[in-house]
Amino acid sequence: MNIINDNVSDRIGATALLNQIINGLLWSDPSDTVQLYSFSERGCGYMFGQEAINQFCAKFSIDTICRAHQLTELGYSTICANCITLFSAPNYCGFHC
Repeated sequence: MNIINDNVSDRIGATALLNQIINGLLWSDPSDTVQLYSFSERGCGYMFGQEAINQFCAKFSIDTICRAHQLTELGYSTICANCITLFSAPNYCGFHC
């Protein structure tokens, strides 16, 4: 057993897990074609559906999820009930919302 290598390996594993969690939080989007979860078409993060939203809201005793970080043509979107997406960058990459 090499304590130094084990510690480095533990840190690398923890960093990889943390990166996976952060990517999941930043790049996951609601979808009306998925019930629970599916891999995202973007290649990172996941798509989550109405059933996943319902389970999350019930578990944390909340009525609605308000999220951001997804381009929406009108500046807001409600793809799934009780999940509102707000987009506050009206000139994102030249696209005017």
